[in-house]
Amino acid sequence: MLTNMRQDQWELRSGSERSYQQAIQMVQHGAGAEELVRNCGLTPGEADLIVMLHGMARTA
Repeated sequence: MLTNMRQDQWELRSGSERSYQQAIQMVQHGAGAEELVRNCGLTPGEADLIVMLHGMARTA
C-alpha cells in the first residue's frame, strides 16, 4: 500500500515537472502566460511566474 502511494506521488510530480519544463521551453521561444495556461494546464499565477523568471533570460 505504501509503495502504491509513493508511485502515485512520483507520477504526479513527474507529470507536473514535465508541464513546467514544457512551459519554460515555450517561454524561451516567445510564448506568453495565456498560452501556458491553455497548453500546459498551469494556473495563471504559475504561468506568470514562469514568464517572469524565464522570459527575462531572453532580454538579459
